[in-house]
Amino acid sequence: SFGLRALQSTCFGVAACCLLLCSIVAAGGWQVLACALVGRLCLDICFTTIFVSVVNSFPTACRSGSLMVCMVAARLGGVFAPYCGTLPASVSCALFSMLCLAAAGLTHAVPEKAESNLQVTPNVKEVAFA
Repeated sequence: SFGLRALQSTCFGVAACCLLLCSIVAAGGWQVLACALVGRLCLDICFTTIFVSVVNSFPTACRSGSLMVCMVAARLGGVFAPYCGTLPASVSCALFSMLCLAAAGLTHAVPEKAESNLQVTPNVKEVAFA
C-alpha cells in the first residue's frame, strides 16, 4: 500500500531531483522556476507528513514531547536557513539535493504505526471510572 512513508520518500526523491536540476540548469530560465516550485511543493508535503508520522510513531505518553522536539528543530532550521543564501546556488542546490536523497533513504527506518508495537497508555478518565 502507498502510506505516509512511501509518500514522504517519493516526495524527498522528487525534491532531490528538482534541486539537482536547479544546480545544473542555467539561472534565470523558466526551467529553474518550474523545478523550484515542484521541489518546494514536494518539501511542503514532506514537512507535513513528518509531523503526522511523528505523532503516529511514538507512544501516547511521549507524543507531545517528540512533537515539541520537531517544532524546535524546524524553528532552528528557519533561523539558519537565510545563511544558506550566502552559498552559490550551484553549491547549495547540490548540497540540499544530497540531503533530500539521504532523507528519502532514512525515511524507511522510521516504522509506521501499523507495523510497530506501540504501547498505548490508558486514558486517565477511563481508569478513574472503571
